[in-house]
Amino acid sequence: MENHEGILPDRCRRLADDVRAFTLVEIILVLLILTVIAGLSAPSLSKSLTKHQFDKTADQLINLMRYAQSRAITRSRPVRLEFNSGLTEFWLTEVRSTDPAVEESNEFERLPGRMGVARRVPAELAVRIDAHISGLTFYPDGRMDKAELAVCKEKRCKIISTRIQRGFIRSFDSEGYS
Repeated sequence: MENHEGILPDRCRRLADDVRAFTLVEIILVLLILTVIAGLSAPSLSKSLTKHQFDKTADQLINLMRYAQSRAITRSRPVRLEFNSGLTEFWLTEVRSTDPAVEESNEFERLPGRMGVARRVPAELAVRIDAHISGLTFYPDGRMDKAELAVCKEKRCKIISTRIQRGFIRSFDSEGYS
């Protein structure tokens, strides 16, 4: 140790002699422990991310369907929830005609703003819908097409149904209704 006499006062000299630090072995050991902990928690984090995506996609569909029903009633125009051919995206459209008597018009256009934006289904998930329809139509009198949609991740599915009770959107999974 260097001689600090004359350079440092007596009090600082005592502190300089008592300085302790971690050794390189201690630092490496702590880093190794932190690496093991991070490695063990990574699979758990990926499972919770997939569960979050599953719940978020199902909730988006349900909320969009409820919004479509409300918009059809308040605007007195049919609104559709549409899917692309691969069922990997969905969005809302509204009938072009302002005439309330034209309920079955085939001229739908995408809603302006964020409600008309296409929402993507994550690659880990699959959406299934009744084979005979490409989307669900919501009518100004509160009716809607009767259908069942399923958002699935491997064996777990959340079913969204408009068949159970007229005018209501119900969701359930293997545990029961929600």
